[in-house]
Amino acid sequence: MFPPHPLRCALTDSVASGVFVDTKFYLFSRRNSSGKVCRPRSLYANSLTLKSVPYFDNLLSGGFAEGVTKSLDHDPFEGSDQEEDYDYLSDSDLEDDVEISEPVAQIHDLATDGQTSNVAGRFRNELNHLGKVVVLRGVSYLTFQAIVMHLYTGEIDFAPFGSKANRELRTPELLSTEEDTIPRPSPKSIYRAADMYDIPKLKELAYAAIKNGIKSCDVLEETFSKFTSRVSIAFIESARYSRTAKREIAIFR
Repeated sequence: MFPPHPLRCALTDSVASGVFVDTKFYLFSRRNSSGKVCRPRSLYANSLTLKSVPYFDNLLSGGFAEGVTKSLDHDPFEGSDQEEDYDYLSDSDLEDDVEISEPVAQIHDLATDGQTSNVAGRFRNELNHLGKVVVLRGVSYLTFQAIVMHLYTGEIDFAPFGSKANRELRTPELLSTEEDTIPRPSPKSIYRAADMYDIPKLKELAYAAIKNGIKSCDVLEETFSKFTSRVSIAFIESARYSRTAKREIAIFR
């Protein structure tokens, strides 16, 4: 008999406790013109589901600063838009930090509506419970959002493969409207993160997407990319395609 799915355990626990979200992550989402990551965003998750991965089990179970229980309202950045160095700046899951024009919307003042204000107040109080607050560095918000969704559902939807594909498709116009859509990360970013966190199944899915998506026209750029220089399997695959591309070029000469 197979052990119960982690999400099923989490849901069962939440029925008894009344709480599903008990962990809050902060991850950087953008890359500025100076080559640093910025705009940390919060992402909420359930620790029982995450602990199916040994890396997160160790991280959240104590012994580390991240394992300390505190209010989920805690902001480790204290309102500042912190900038940090990032060792994978070619990560296409990081957006360029550009101004996006937003339509002016009418904002309803909750304070003027007693009934609505009370509902909102109760909602905030329900969320104001204890849990773990963790700043994750070295992986982008979009990448980790997709990882959490994969741990919940077993599924993942990759963006088109290619060093240029994501950058060309993710225009400011699209970024302003995709806030609530299903995350579609780069398979390279997922492969790198799955390797860091030792999630074999997810790593295999990302590798398959890379292998199926790479084309002869991508070979030169991918072979000498920073990603490929760090991932030996992808480098070997790129080299194999490079040899194939050279043969194809020779045929047409």
